[in-house]
Amino acid sequence: MALACYRRATALDGDCTDTWLHRAAASVRAGDLAEAAFCYRALVQLDSSNPRAALRLAGIYEAIGAAQPALTVCQQALHRFPEVVCLHRQLGRLLLNSGSVEGALRAFRRAAELNPLHCDTHYYVALALKRVGRTAEARETLRKAMSLRPNDPKLYYALGMCCSPTAQARESTEMLLAGLSAEQAAEGLKPVSWGAPAEQ
Repeated sequence: MALACYRRATALDGDCTDTWLHRAAASVRAGDLAEAAFCYRALVQLDSSNPRAALRLAGIYEAIGAAQPALTVCQQALHRFPEVVCLHRQLGRLLLNSGSVEGALRAFRRAAELNPLHCDTHYYVALALKRVGRTAEARETLRKAMSLRPNDPKLYYALGMCCSPTAQARESTEMLLAGLSAEQAAEGLKPVSWGAPAEQ
């Protein structure tokens, strides 16, 4: 019902960005991502000074499996908004998922330069570094992310997986167990005492 009303509203006044935003949100709630993409395309054309519409359009394209249009939207938006951190991060994620790891690493590093205090950006830098076999740098980057968000389980898991199964076996076990404990604490569960990892 709401979606039908917003469709009618945009038909009557196609220049009202608020109405397009409401229609896009209603489309997402209804599970109609193709219509949401249509709405965000309209918003990008109507309000070229707002990078959020381009970011959301790229996210919708990614959700429906349209990787190339998502990349194109991000790249075009970055020409207009080169200082918007989340656009660099979204571009990096798209490139990483498509196998363009070096390009992803450049995008993530640019995002980190623009905002060095964003934990998830460092996390993505580490993922890209690990993908190209630079695990020592990945571990260092993950520790930087952990200093910004010390209770995030995914950081402990990622650091555990970056450890060599031989040289850093003990550290890997400690990080994986710390991640599990952090996850239990985040869910309000009493952390389980796992004991010290066995000596290697």
